[in-house]
Amino acid sequence: MAIITISRQLGSGGNATANKLAKILGYSLIDKAKIHEMVSDYGRFKTELEKIVNEEKPGFLDRFFRSQEIYLDLLQSLIYEIACIGNVIIMGRGGHMILKDVPGVLRVKMISPYELRIKRVMEDQGVSRETAEELIRQNDRERTGFMRYLFDIDEADPNFYDLVINTEHMSITTAADFIAQAVKSPELQAASSESMEMLKRLALAKKVEIVITDEASSSSYMRVQVNAQGVVTLEGIVRSEEEKRKVEEKALSVRGVREVINHVTVVEIPPGAEWPQGW
Repeated sequence: MAIITISRQLGSGGNATANKLAKILGYSLIDKAKIHEMVSDYGRFKTELEKIVNEEKPGFLDRFFRSQEIYLDLLQSLIYEIACIGNVIIMGRGGHMILKDVPGVLRVKMISPYELRIKRVMEDQGVSRETAEELIRQNDRERTGFMRYLFDIDEADPNFYDLVINTEHMSITTAADFIAQAVKSPELQAASSESMEMLKRLALAKKVEIVITDEASSSSYMRVQVNAQGVVTLEGIVRSEEEKRKVEEKALSVRGVREVINHVTVVEIPPGAEWPQGW
């Protein structure tokens, strides 16, 4: 059950290639529209997650009231959940970075020369050259900012991908066939079986982290571990026994959690004092 992530430049033929690839392999294509359908399950975090799904860097006020970590936690939770489906093609949304340490994932980048991108956008969207150039500049700027904000990387760096495909001299069908052959490689197929259990644990752990973040004043000093049986172990520090109890209740409320082992320590810290080092 392999997983493919496709990052693409606007005008590179990435969307068309993904659609063709999904038909060849019989995989589910998880694009922006499909991801938006899943966002409704995240309750009060829906607004924040919708911005991330649109690959928008949060505005100043959003960043003031919400840390970068919560945005990353939300996106990781969503991508892990999608990847758990198996046999999926994930379009953008930083999937190649979130899943970089998961076995059985093929990370693809689609690019094309600037002039060809302009031509394609003009034809596909029926716009003038001036408008096409502005659309490409805006898209590049937003994606670059998004990846820099969440992952602190240059999304154009080829080291973050397994395949970089330039579609200047390659048709959509050829590009899709090329990726289809790569994903059938023995290395990826052998690794994909172990990736499912890993993804299920990662997805559950991340959901627990999010609900704890929403409950605990000391969320950044919490650690969550999940085993294959759905047993969650909590470690960290909180300010009171009441907070410790609430954190455990929140963790138990997450679907898929069977038991919570609460190793959280209560530490009374005077207002304004620093948390202990190392947490």
